[in-house]
Order: sequence, then C-alpha cells, then structure tokens
Amino acid sequence: MLALRMAQNRTRIVLIADDPAKLGIFRQRYAKDPRFQLITTTDLAEGLMLAEAMPADALLVAVELGETNRDRVLDALRKRANPDAIPMHWIGDDATRAFLESDEGAEFTIDTILEDTLPPEEVMSLFTPDAAEEESRTPRRARLKIDTAIERPPASDGSVTKATPLELYVLPRARLDPRAGFYQLAERPLIDLIEQFAREHGNGALQIDHKDQTAQLHFADGLPIHATYGELAGMGALVNFAHWQDGLAQWKPRQEAAPEVEPSLDPAMVVGMLKSIPTKKR
Repeated sequence: MLALRMAQNRTRIVLIADDPAKLGIFRQRYAKDPRFQLITTTDLAEGLMLAEAMPADALLVAVELGETNRDRVLDALRKRANPDAIPMHWIGDDATRAFLESDEGAEFTIDTILEDTLPPEEVMSLFTPDAAEEESRTPRRARLKIDTAIERPPASDGSVTKATPLELYVLPRARLDPRAGFYQLAERPLIDLIEQFAREHGNGALQIDHKDQTAQLHFADGLPIHATYGELAGMGALVNFAHWQDGLAQWKPRQEAAPEVEPSLDPAMVVGMLKSIPTKKR
C-alpha cells in the first residue's frame, strides 16, 4: 500500500501520441518514476477523456497535424469540457508547430509548443519543479479522493448529513444475484461494486464476463489497484471494460498464498473515470 500512496502524490500526465513508437521511450523511462504518474495512449478520444476524468495535471500531445487528420484532431479538442482547466503541451514537427502558432491554431490554449527532436528528459523537465519550488508549492488543484468521490444519499428528513465512513455506508439499492459473490452489472454498475468493496476493505479480484470477453479488477484493502484485460494491464486494460453495463461479475477473495498484485492504478482516477461514464437508468 505504500507504493499506492506514493503514486497518489505524483504529477499526473496523460501522453497522447499518433505513433506507438513515440510512447515507448517515455513508458520505459518514466512508468515507475516516483515523480510522475504517466498514462499513455494512441487513442485521442480516450486520452482526452482520461485527462478530464483523473483529472490530469498536464496533457502532453505528440500528434503531427496534417491534411488527413487535422480536422479530426481539432474537432476533438473543441469538444473538451474544460479546455483551459488542464495545461496542454504539444510536441510536433516543423509543420505542426507552424500551424499551432498560426491564427487558426491560436484558438487552442497551448502552454508550450515543443520540437519533436527534444529528448524525453527535457520534455519531462517541464513537470519537475526546482527543489525550492517543490518545498513551497501548493497543489494545482484538489485531487479526487475515493471517499469524497462517492455520492451519499441525503438524510430522510431533508437535513444535511455528516460524512459517513465508508465501512458504515450501506447502498440503498443493493440488488445481489442469489448466488453469493455474483453480481449482474445491469443491476449493480461497476462504480457501485467499487463502493461496496471499499466499504468492506475487500482484498481480491472482481472477474467480469461480458459476452465472450473477460476482465479483472484487483482490490487491496478495498481500493481498486490493478486491472487486466487480455494481454493489457493497468489503465490500458480498464478503459476497455469500464463502459460495460451488462454481464456477470464474480468476486474472488484473495488467497493467503497468492502473490501480492503490484499497483498499476490510482483508485481516485478509477472512481473519477467511472463516475464520468453514464449508466443505464434503473
């Protein structure tokens, strides 16, 4: 759990690239860097959604703008919910930088436009404060915590309720499958199950079967810390099944002899992401 707590204090960066090769060196050097929590993707829509759901401290875009993709990329940027909330830095070739500095590109707020020849160390130095700044700086924004992210029902008499510890909170709409440990996602969305296991300080994995696909979300002391989906792991896996709204979920308690799962997810990010996905009306 120490590694998990340390991860929550990292600078959160979403890196979007148009070529997997651009992500490789960043992943290799900074995936486990204690200063950063780096999420990488080649899917523009996915990256923008994750940046807002986390929320990210910075959005790093390594996409070259050409005639074939410019309209699509710019349209996605225009649809951002809070375009000025997250600092955006762009890595591009000469043509891309020239466009972003033109009148047409000026409609987008870009904090820094970088050359694509810069080594990763210089790029990441943008997000590494000096020692003096590190000691005195305040957080850019309040981070989402799993306890405060969960909405609680109002008091029956209409008065304001005091915050209830997770372990004492009981979901009013709990509808379990008759078989112990099984849940229908159509009745219990994934965000509801995360709330339940947080309350119960669950240690184990939630196996989710949706049509012919299977995913797992691992918990440690009630916190979602790791996800798997096929050969994918971490956030790359979670984004593939977070939107599932039907299927069967089975809770599998962790066996004492089982090796500990290495954390790959920020629980607050998981909650924020799932709460941003509309669920079916029940």
